[in-house]
Amino acid sequence: MEPIILQQVVDCPGATIRNDALQPASEPILTVTLKAQNGQIYLLPLSEQGARSLFEVISSWWRAPHFP
Repeated sequence: MEPIILQQVVDCPGATIRNDALQPASEPILTVTLKAQNGQIYLLPLSEQGARSLFEVISSWWRAPHFP
């Protein structure tokens, strides 16, 4: 699978949590709204595990002087 490379994200104007009744899931989906440098808006749906992993990576980045 080829990765999708977005423009630099410059803002996160919001997020919503939803559990679709038509497609029941074991966990609610967090949809993050991201605004790219070029003004394009992207909606990024994350599972609970995906959100946790992203938070862990960002937390490590802030704490480490030389993030790999």
